[in-house]
Amino acid sequence: MTLLLLTLLTFLPTPQNTVYGKPEDMKGLRKVFVDTGGDLENRERITKEIEQAKLDVELLDSEEGAEIILDFGAGRSERLHGTISNGSGGLITKRYQTGKGHVYAVVGRQTRIVMSYEGEEKHVWEKKPATNFGKAFVKAYKKVNGLK
Repeated sequence: MTLLLLTLLTFLPTPQNTVYGKPEDMKGLRKVFVDTGGDLENRERITKEIEQAKLDVELLDSEEGAEIILDFGAGRSERLHGTISNGSGGLITKRYQTGKGHVYAVVGRQTRIVMSYEGEEKHVWEKKPATNFGKAFVKAYKKVNGLK
């Protein structure tokens, strides 16, 4: 039993060391990788924001050689929106798209987290969280690189 426990403990993942940085760590970096896993629609939303901003960055198709990594994941949440008023007593729920993202800058041999984002689409006319994440990255990148 003890041998089994020791064997299992040997294969457990060790915690990663998180290194925090600042948006200024992105200054002068140009090679950008957008990682949304298999979510190509949200990847397109983010890359579209970067391309429209004309940042003079190179968008990469893999993490290899990246100096800036945008990591974004989306999901859905449901919230009670009201009740049906026709006497049936049913509940009305509304689905919202949610999203969470991080921006990492590769500085030397360190990967530093320099930005985080969390958003939710509450109304039909609002931009998707991935679009807003892309806009937040563009704004921060422009600021630290002195771009208008």
